[in-house]
Amino acid sequence: MVTKKSASFNWKQKFMAIALMIVTVAFVFTGIYMVFDGPSYEDHCYDKRAIPIEINSLEECDTYGGSWVEGSYCDMYSECSEAYDTESSKFRFNVFLTSFLIGAAILLSAIFIPIPIISAGMMSSGIVILLISLLQYWEKLGEVYRFVILGLLLAALIWIAVKKLK
Repeated sequence: MVTKKSASFNWKQKFMAIALMIVTVAFVFTGIYMVFDGPSYEDHCYDKRAIPIEINSLEECDTYGGSWVEGSYCDMYSECSEAYDTESSKFRFNVFLTSFLIGAAILLSAIFIPIPIISAGMMSSGIVILLISLLQYWEKLGEVYRFVILGLLLAALIWIAVKKLK
């Protein structure tokens, strides 16, 4: 039989583990975004303004510094958009790699924390950080990398469950 006192204590433990998870995840990503400054579209395309005239030919498009999209229109943003996309891809990879490594380290180190509440909070935050890092970069990862990373995560989680949750 569960007494009222032990039930409220379990509720407090679960609440504390959830709070530790939320604050840890927020702390990690705040730190990562503080270290890695994300690119701004305006930094790459700040000098591109709407041209108030209609551009109907390759020559006119070249005059205004655009890229002619065959048979269609003058794209004034293609060059700066490519630069932005390149910078954005580098930034997202850095965030992915850093958050993935931090999440894995937190998850694995949680095994050795002797206090169950803190261990549970840190394990769950490590898992959430890993999931967020994967979701942010998922479409850029190839199928093989996705498969290998998920396989390693699955093996690690099974190992942790056996080790910690006997």
